[in-house]
Amino acid sequence: MVALSVSDEGPGIPQAKLDSIFDRFYSERPKEEHFGQHSGLGLSISRQIVDALHGTISVENRHDAQGHIAGARFTVRLPRVVA
Repeated sequence: MVALSVSDEGPGIPQAKLDSIFDRFYSERPKEEHFGQHSGLGLSISRQIVDALHGTISVENRHDAQGHIAGARFTVRLPRVVA
């Protein structure tokens, strides 16, 4: 397997919503954003692409030294292809 991880320093994802974010049309919008700025399709499409390549995509919250959420980390794992 080959793994690629991407991390951010945002607010993270509510623990109860970690399984939902890959659902079609799901959007965890900040309160100050207006409806319609996000379609909720990006992560769903990403999962479909990764699934078609026989891989996995996952997400977890990153934590700082004090245990507070310090952002999110997405990891894509794909099978290694030997040519």
